[in-house]
Amino acid sequence: MFREPIQLGKRPPVDIDMDEVIAAAARTGTILEINAQPDRLDLNDALVRRAIDAGVKSSIDSDAHNAGDLRFPRLYGISVARRGWAARGDIVNTLTIDRLFASLKGKRRKAA
Repeated sequence: MFREPIQLGKRPPVDIDMDEVIAAAARTGTILEINAQPDRLDLNDALVRRAIDAGVKSSIDSDAHNAGDLRFPRLYGISVARRGWAARGDIVNTLTIDRLFASLKGKRRKAA
C-alpha cells in the first residue's frame, strides 16, 4: 500500500490573535487543543507554554481521518506538549476520568 510522505506544517496556521484566545480560555476555563495532525500541528510549543502560564489546560488530539492517523498524538502531539514544558496535569488526556469530570464541572461553574 502506497502512503504519501508526511509533510509537517503543510497547512498554514489560522491568522488569529492567540494572546486573546488564551486570555479568553483562561477566563472561561476552556481547554485548548494540541492538534497532532502533522500538516496542522496547531497550538505549537510556544503557544502551549503561554497557555500553561495563563493557567489554561490543553488536550492532545489526533484529528484522525483514518485509523492510521491515531498514531499522531504519540508521534507529534506529546512532543509539542513536552517542548512547551507541559506537565501531566496540564494535559486533560492524562487525567483520571474522575479528575477530568471534576475539571469539566468546574468549567461549567466558571462559565455560569
